[in-house]
Amino acid sequence: MAEGPSEPGSVVVDGGNVSMEREQAQANFDEQNDEILALESILEQNFTLRSRHNEEEEDSRFAFKIAVPVDLPRAQLDVQLWLPGDSDVREAGAAAVCTSAASGRPEFNRSMSGRRWHASFNVSHLPPLTFDLTLPPTYPSHAPPCFVISCLWLDGTKLSTLCKQLDALWEESKGLPIIYTLVDWLQSSTIQFLGLDDYIILMPLSMTFDAGATPHEEEHNFQSDPRVLSEQADPVQCLQEILRFNYANEFEAFQKNTQECGICFDSKLGAEFFLMRECRHFFCQECVAGYCQIHVKDGTVQQISCPDEGCDGSLPPGVIRQVLGDEEYQRWESLLLQKTLDTMDDVVWCPRCNNVVIRDADQDSQLGQCGSCLFCFCTSCGDAWHQSRECKSVEDKLQDLTKQLLGDKAGEVGEGTEEEIIAAARNVRDPRELQRKAQMLSRLRAERLSKVTITRTTKRCPKCKTNIEKSDGCNKMTCSQCGTYFCWLCCKKINGYDHFGSKCILFQPYVPTVFNRVPEREVPEGMRRLQEALALDPDAIHRVKNCPNCRQRNLKTGTNNHIKCWSCRANICYQCLTKITGSVTSHFVPPNPCKQHS
Repeated sequence: MAEGPSEPGSVVVDGGNVSMEREQAQANFDEQNDEILALESILEQNFTLRSRHNEEEEDSRFAFKIAVPVDLPRAQLDVQLWLPGDSDVREAGAAAVCTSAASGRPEFNRSMSGRRWHASFNVSHLPPLTFDLTLPPTYPSHAPPCFVISCLWLDGTKLSTLCKQLDALWEESKGLPIIYTLVDWLQSSTIQFLGLDDYIILMPLSMTFDAGATPHEEEHNFQSDPRVLSEQADPVQCLQEILRFNYANEFEAFQKNTQECGICFDSKLGAEFFLMRECRHFFCQECVAGYCQIHVKDGTVQQISCPDEGCDGSLPPGVIRQVLGDEEYQRWESLLLQKTLDTMDDVVWCPRCNNVVIRDADQDSQLGQCGSCLFCFCTSCGDAWHQSRECKSVEDKLQDLTKQLLGDKAGEVGEGTEEEIIAAARNVRDPRELQRKAQMLSRLRAERLSKVTITRTTKRCPKCKTNIEKSDGCNKMTCSQCGTYFCWLCCKKINGYDHFGSKCILFQPYVPTVFNRVPEREVPEGMRRLQEALALDPDAIHRVKNCPNCRQRNLKTGTNNHIKCWSCRANICYQCLTKITGSVTSHFVPPNPCKQHS
């Protein structure tokens, strides 16, 4: 322009620098200030003001950052990750495990040449572009805004292409506030403009492809625009950030929308639901709380998993902690630890202090030593260590304890009540010792009864060896501890109902109900004890004799030939099968040939 007197509002150009009169500068400031206010209102949390222009400070500028979300042309976009063949893909896999659901994790495979690793996964959201801008005093009248653009999932070549397009948009609207126009174009047109409608590629900048492969090698030799800040240096970090951002946005959208619970079928806001990260199933918080509380109450804590039918996904401990109270959560922790230890073959419990003990490495040793109380015991029977001696059965322990208490009178009151045994005991003088042994006798009797009941009414799970009782229904059983399906008849692990088409039947034969029949008489205590003893030791049937007085069956206990009939209370000789009258001892002395012990 020619030099001369300047009119109000005119601009003088001198050596390529633009000088403005005060009015033009004030107009630019007003437009910048209005544009900043509009951007703050429209973009909200995506807008961050770094510094504000102060008219009194000559070097001050409006500087701000805009996070530009990118619209995808379809619901999901394919992301492809390429790594050199010598890369440790376990690191990338670990990053995927920490930041995404199981269904969205990439699986790494070797390329056709075997020199690279390749993985592909779909996302619904991509991390935003970062648009850093500074407004010069000559904006918007003469100069465009100064900017730096960066992106996690775009390389320098593509970002430089975006810079050229932003320059072209400025040329079309020179002299007007254009920042929102640039942001809107980046949001709506970036993917289509760069030709990324089908997929985007992540890979190290130093990595090149063979001829004919995509992307082309020359893209990595391109001189990028100085306004570009590429963040794609580490593709594994890019993978992690993309997956984390995608999951966070999907979860946010889930919480804002109305969802239907798969248990109670009520519709509620997603914020009132638990979304399982592994399997993507979701249920309302009330149903999950009730589900967990029932399992904790019943002691089946190992069955706490995703409530969806047929899903094996785990329920995160954080969810369990959130829905359970303090006491319930402590019970859940202790039960889970106990049941986990119970399924471990090399772990037993100390019979004295009930602490965990690791079995000896020698499987034949059966020696356990508690690290807390230093008690050495047999891991098979729980008694004190008895090297090279066989474990005693419950019946043997009962006989030995009865002899300690009663001596020769063991055969007379050996099966009596605890009070009868204490009254008849003569060998133990210390009252406290007598009480302790009587309690031990009661415990052994209860243990014998438990073993008989368990043997008669339960069968062991073929997987975890837990005793399972069948109450009713078909012969397809489900283990309450590990969830394994097995057949009640043959105790084999099964899957479905195909197993019951051959030897095993699904239902037991139907027995019609007989109405108005006389109720079954309760089994007498003596007969019940006899049945229990025979159930534990079937060979004991050879020691059973009929009472000559009432004809009821009685069992010889140990080596004592004196039997006291449980029914008529008569004293009987096991050898001659006669009723003993008078003194029992006199029957077993000469000239009578019968011996009291044999």
